[in-house]
Amino acid sequence: EEEGWYSFDVGTSWHLVALNSNCSEVSCLNRSPQLQWLRDDLQANDRPCVLAYWHHPRWSSGKAPGNNPSVDAFVRLLQHHGAEVILSGHSHNYERFGRQLPGGTAAADGIRQFVVGTGGHGIQDFIKTDNRMAVGFDTPPAALGALRMELNPDGAAFQFVNIQGHGLDSGSIPCNGAASDLTPPSAPTNLTATAVGSTHVDLSWTSATDNVGVTSYEIYRNGQLLTTTGITTTYSDSTVVGSSSYQYQIQALDTAGNVSGLSNL
Repeated sequence: EEEGWYSFDVGTSWHLVALNSNCSEVSCLNRSPQLQWLRDDLQANDRPCVLAYWHHPRWSSGKAPGNNPSVDAFVRLLQHHGAEVILSGHSHNYERFGRQLPGGTAAADGIRQFVVGTGGHGIQDFIKTDNRMAVGFDTPPAALGALRMELNPDGAAFQFVNIQGHGLDSGSIPCNGAASDLTPPSAPTNLTATAVGSTHVDLSWTSATDNVGVTSYEIYRNGQLLTTTGITTTYSDSTVVGSSSYQYQIQALDTAGNVSGLSNL
């Protein structure tokens, strides 16, 4: 840990690995002490899901410093051991890349990399277009925010929320090698509906749980689907009519399309 790399387990499924990407100071090459430690750590790991994090992104559309091949050996070793997620920063913007192999080719069993450099420093523009990027934000102040990750038994749910409280990106990542997801989320609970004058109704509820991760909620009004949201747990219905009566219910969905039961009225 004194040299900047260590690992620990979270829950029953996740193994987290911290690495030192200051490769000009500490070697990141295959024969280095850091890579030998990583090789031994991953071989000894008995958890099915792996998340690794370090400072400098392997892929980036930003200018600080953009693509960083010096950490390529990290990515190749993690891919070999079936890791799911890489978290990085340094570039002052938000990017989520599609699953890809270390060489940059899209692949269903590839690693998902996030770049989250949005924690207070001024936001920097993307300087190039990369079609491997699934989602990206580089406009201040909307791009300032934080990534929330929920580590579940068979995967991870994620949500990027900006400083204005808006959810800009969300989804879930199944663990590699996990069985087909046939488990529905739990039903949302504690739904409340508060009328704000005659113009709209504010809804809030307690989030559902899922073995991989909830990805969206369906909102029903008087038994009819009103809208589908991300993984936010609030919604404002501005299509109400004064002097009318409304009943709401919520149900949760996951990436595999499994649907929860309905919440309370």
